[in-house]
Amino acid sequence: MASSLAKKRFLVTGAGGQLGAQLVQELAYRHGCPVIGWTSQNVSGEMRGNHAYRQVDITDRQAVEQAFHEWQPDCVIHCAAVTNVDLCERDREIAKQVNTTSSAWLAELASRGGAKFAFLSSDYVFDGSDGPYDEDARVNPINYYGVTKAAAEQIICEHLPDALILRTTVLYSNGRHNNFLKWVVTQLQMGAEVRAFTDQYGNPTWVDGLARAILDLIALDCQGIYHVAGPDWVNRYTFALQIATAFGLPAARICPVTAEQLPQTAKRPVRGGFRVAKSLALTEHLYSIDESLQWLRGGERA
Repeated sequence: MASSLAKKRFLVTGAGGQLGAQLVQELAYRHGCPVIGWTSQNVSGEMRGNHAYRQVDITDRQAVEQAFHEWQPDCVIHCAAVTNVDLCERDREIAKQVNTTSSAWLAELASRGGAKFAFLSSDYVFDGSDGPYDEDARVNPINYYGVTKAAAEQIICEHLPDALILRTTVLYSNGRHNNFLKWVVTQLQMGAEVRAFTDQYGNPTWVDGLARAILDLIALDCQGIYHVAGPDWVNRYTFALQIATAFGLPAARICPVTAEQLPQTAKRPVRGGFRVAKSLALTEHLYSIDESLQWLRGGERA
């Protein structure tokens, strides 16, 4: 797989985020690919060996087109998004611009340039009434973030039939990026209480493994929709308990709560998450929670 990827020039959007940053590192160092990572952050744009980061305003069509044509990628992995679900509810214009409109622009550029296009989506395209979901389940978002992602999926599938739609959920890592694992560990280390939902289900997904799984699917030239997430389907409370146990932190400070007890601006799918058999048949890098936490604690990978 590595050799087939190494021959391609990659563009990764959202490279300042948790997954985008990991994809740039995997492509540059593990596969030896030339790769540009677009980010909203102020970066130099200079190549460091075979990779670079470039500041691009994803909502500026002229800037997007110019940067795209200058790099002429063979493959685009589009991770950039407004993922703050409550912010999307409050500021629908920016959510639509980033999550839907810019995705349509990039898909169009990829189509014209003959580039492979991989789009990161979410289980929030579902209503969460009867998850976990397989790939052909009916889309029915219940918040505006989900609406923007579902709209982008539809546009991409209509205009770029060979695109790869990658739905994932509950990403975690132990790096600098905010995520559920980092929040739980930090709160418990500070002696604070962690309130975790017993009625919101999903598939906790280790970012390092997810990045490798995505590249496996791209190397295999997969097309269509794939659910790419950890194999364990659990609620947030159970996941928090597993984190506490793995890091030797006091699980007694983790308090089970329901979504009703902690109302949020945007509705969340309750029984969200995925069935991931389709992806598991093609990659060995979608690790269980126990395997991932063992690795994050410095143990041997199972």
